[in-house]
Amino acid sequence: MYREILFRGKQENNDEWIEGYYWTNGLGNYFIKVTQDKENRYVTDDIEIVTEISQYTGVKDKENNKIFEEDIVTDGIVTYIVSYGRGGFVLTGVNKSVCYSLTGLPVDELESLKIIGNRFDNPELLIGD
Repeated sequence: MYREILFRGKQENNDEWIEGYYWTNGLGNYFIKVTQDKENRYVTDDIEIVTEISQYTGVKDKENNKIFEEDIVTDGIVTYIVSYGRGGFVLTGVNKSVCYSLTGLPVDELESLKIIGNRFDNPELLIGD
């Protein structure tokens, strides 16, 4: 199965999230190579980011938003944090009581997920259910 390799990071100068291809110059600077701007025009731009870097899971939520590592999602019952582990992306209940392989969930369960934040911008959502 093909999965788009994409990363998200916060811009160094304005705290906005951007998506693209992650790279580092080896001097402690991190960058996202952006290939489309907000109007979906083709651009090639290397934008410096802070170290809040997340990889795209290849899965979208019920509102067609890309789910990234470190996102906080809910199925309406349990709140989960998305992380990488066990050889793939996993959903772990905020209260640590459940853990599922994100890519192993049935389609109907994937379609019930909704992004409600991420651990960088919304740490208060990580308080147990």
